[in-house]
Amino acid sequence: MLSTASAQNTPAYLKSPSDWKFERLDFPLAFAPDLGYQGYEEIRFAPGMFDRTSEMYFTYMFVLALDGRNKMDEVVLCQLLEKYYKGLCRAVAEEKQLDINLDEVTVQVAQHGKESFGAVVDLFDVFGNGKKMQVSMDISLCLPQNNQQTLLIALASAQPKQSKAWEKLAQERDRMVL
Repeated sequence: MLSTASAQNTPAYLKSPSDWKFERLDFPLAFAPDLGYQGYEEIRFAPGMFDRTSEMYFTYMFVLALDGRNKMDEVVLCQLLEKYYKGLCRAVAEEKQLDINLDEVTVQVAQHGKESFGAVVDLFDVFGNGKKMQVSMDISLCLPQNNQQTLLIALASAQPKQSKAWEKLAQERDRMVL
């Protein structure tokens, strides 16, 4: 089992697009229990997420709603994402009996603004053919005034930045009400 699924099926943050598959996972995440945070993850997968021929292949968005006010910089974000993706690749590869080298799962993070970052994740398509792949991310941090959470809002895709996938991700990010 990869995650601890929450009984809550109603998104708090990722309310759309409704045709994208929604999941909510409570922390600690079964595949990455050593992240060291409490809270939950909301994630939406684009139609075609696991279809290598789709223009939306490996396109998704997620929100990590972390309890408390957490300091996030390039180093902390890099460590968080590396633990997350190594754990995910390990768990799925074991389940599917794929032979992968977790040392090849790497993350690079660059700060673009006070609360915005870019990331590049080298990982394996453990949900598909098990081959190496790269996913780019745009990440925003938000500290809502109405609660004591740190929100990490991530747009992610294996598609080129000038693609329909990134256009759709940006539209959905701009629709979010926090």
